[in-house]
Amino acid sequence: MEPAAGHSRKESVDAVVSPTSFPHPPEPYREAIKKKFAKAVDLTERFTRSCDYSSGEEAAFDRMMEAVSYTPAGDEPQCRTLVMVDDIVSSGRTAALVVSKVRDAGLPVGARILVAAPLWLPRKSV
Repeated sequence: MEPAAGHSRKESVDAVVSPTSFPHPPEPYREAIKKKFAKAVDLTERFTRSCDYSSGEEAAFDRMMEAVSYTPAGDEPQCRTLVMVDDIVSSGRTAALVVSKVRDAGLPVGARILVAAPLWLPRKSV
């Protein structure tokens, strides 16, 4: 199958981000994406938390939005593909928070958002 007009087979990633996650930090996975897409900007350090919060099932989205800030660098409007690497995806609140903050800084509404998480399999008892 040929790519649609105006599209190439070569995918690109313009930016990558990982929220702080415990107990399984996603840094090795984010670093692998950065290695494959060397031109991708890492937005991770632009996020800061003013206090502890949980993004789990009980977390209030408004509380999360208040606790996290994003410092724009002016390159957000040029981003066409953003990859968020997290340790787990359950409710989607963290992804929504990241997208909201980066969109407020100029991420185009039409940008592709990819959410990636490693597959954690339970250990089998032997």
